[in-house]
Amino acid sequence: MNKQERIQTIKTIHKRTKPVRIACAGFFGIALFIILFFDQSLWSVVLLISALIAVGISLRNECLEVQRLSKSKQAKRLIQLRYTTNLGMMLILSFILIVLNSRIHYMIGFMIFAIVIETYLDRRISQADPDHPMSKEYR
Repeated sequence: MNKQERIQTIKTIHKRTKPVRIACAGFFGIALFIILFFDQSLWSVVLLISALIAVGISLRNECLEVQRLSKSKQAKRLIQLRYTTNLGMMLILSFILIVLNSRIHYMIGFMIFAIVIETYLDRRISQADPDHPMSKEYR
């Protein structure tokens, strides 16, 4: 499968999984809102953990579909690392918001760090499998 076919396939995957991603992001946002602006009772923490599990499952399913496009074992491993890193970034962002009380300078620094990591992994995937498109090519 050449690069253009992969781009179209990834766009199709994203289009198909978009409602699930939006629902998971909404669930995650609501859970964070409840924790930040209401009492931090056990049910709100359970709600946040449930949201993170839902996000993790949706990211895993999308990751498996994108991995199938590449034959390179190293590229598959790096694709999995990118999706796992995205989930980890959400966990760290949740921690920053809850524990550090939404300090904006921590959030900005973390977002810059996340962008650097995403770009680095994107380039490594491109090196491992030259036919695999970079994320900027299918967004």
